[in-house]
Amino acid sequence: LGCKYISTLKVGGNWVLIGGVGQPFQISAFALLFSRHSIEGSLIGGVPETQEMLDFCAKHNVVPEFEVINAKDADKQFKAMMEGSSGADRKVIDMSTLK
Repeated sequence: LGCKYISTLKVGGNWVLIGGVGQPFQISAFALLFSRHSIEGSLIGGVPETQEMLDFCAKHNVVPEFEVINAKDADKQFKAMMEGSSGADRKVIDMSTLK
């Protein structure tokens, strides 16, 4: 599991695990060291913590970077992500193009 996903990061990228991880996994120390990757984790907070985060984002104009894509392009985007060439923005499928 671990090396499969860590290889999708750019040099210096962070892999953030949110919530519990079902099963242990191994990561090569060299994969982390040579590419300056890091792994972080956090349990999801409750409603007050989520509201605090949303308030912070609103106050500081922290917004997600995303691109709406056509459903027919999803496979191409997934392959680019697995190859590490997709960029850092999130791709969101326009469900109205799913036919």
